[in-house]
Amino acid sequence: MNRLDSTQVAIFYALANAPGVAAAYLLIDRLGRRKLLAYAMTAASTAGVVLALAIGDGERPRKGVAVAAALAVNACSAAGFSSLDALAAESFAADRRATAVGLLCAVGRVASIAAQLVNAALAERPALLVFATAALMCLGAVATFALPEPADAAGLEAPPPAPPPAGSGSQETTALSRGLV
Repeated sequence: MNRLDSTQVAIFYALANAPGVAAAYLLIDRLGRRKLLAYAMTAASTAGVVLALAIGDGERPRKGVAVAAALAVNACSAAGFSSLDALAAESFAADRRATAVGLLCAVGRVASIAAQLVNAALAERPALLVFATAALMCLGAVATFALPEPADAAGLEAPPPAPPPAGSGSQETTALSRGLV
């Protein structure tokens, strides 16, 4: 089998997520969200450079190296996105978290659309496209050091709800709202 069809490629890429997510699971609390994100993006960027070099000008691509590098980019990106999700969720106070994460998701979707325009513009030069992607991942890795490491999650939680006004319910309801029962 010299050629892979798009379904096989999609399966390989999906399988490449597993080691990245497993690495994130094992390392996220040891390293911290910010460091894991920086390391994962640096590794993905490095694998991207290897991929671009393996693709070369397309005349004599090194297929085995290209496939391994592409899978490494995907695995490292999965680890990075896992840490980014945790970092985003823990970086905002509970009463603002949904709005902030929703805004981050919306900006990400717009960036995904812009990325497809770049992909189309550089489709005839795949090595340049991969180099550009690797450079942006490297920039992202450096930018993570500008982010604060989230404090203890307890410090980000919203204050407990105020007890109901006196005489606004049974004693049992008031005790439940205060967490006494």
